Amino acid sequence: MLAEVEIKDDMQIFADFIGEMITKYVCDLDLDNLPEPEQYIMMKNMKMLCKTMAKMRKDNLGLDIEYVLFT
Repeated sequence: MLAEVEIKDDMQIFADFIGEMITKYVCDLDLDNLPEPEQYIMMKNMKMLCKTMAKMRKDNLGLDIEYVLFT
């Protein structure tokens, strides 16, 4: 009877490594206090929009729009 040999590709090796690192450092990662992904992406996009509008205003592109950021 032939023994089965497990052949792992690069992605499987990488996945195993990431899994081991998460298991090892799960207490240090503090996963419970991560921000909600949708809220984080929305705030990131809003900051980028505000920077773009400020740059447009600085470059005097004729943009007279007032904007307010609500949190």
